[in-house]
Amino acid sequence: MNPDELKNLIPLAVTALAPLAAKYGVQAGDLASFLTAGFGIALGIYLHWNQKKVPEKAIVVAPAASK
Repeated sequence: MNPDELKNLIPLAVTALAPLAAKYGVQAGDLASFLTAGFGIALGIYLHWNQKKVPEKAIVVAPAASK
């Protein structure tokens, strides 16, 4: 996995930890779910802002120099 793929796993890890907060009460669980969803969306937008989606195995060549 490349570094970008590892960064995309962060929201999944946070989501996986939300049930732990839910066991401390309904209100804490609701808050944890809300924060997890918001954090996941915000992080996804941040990590993908101004990115060009190119397959990992793509072959990239430099453009021809103009005269």
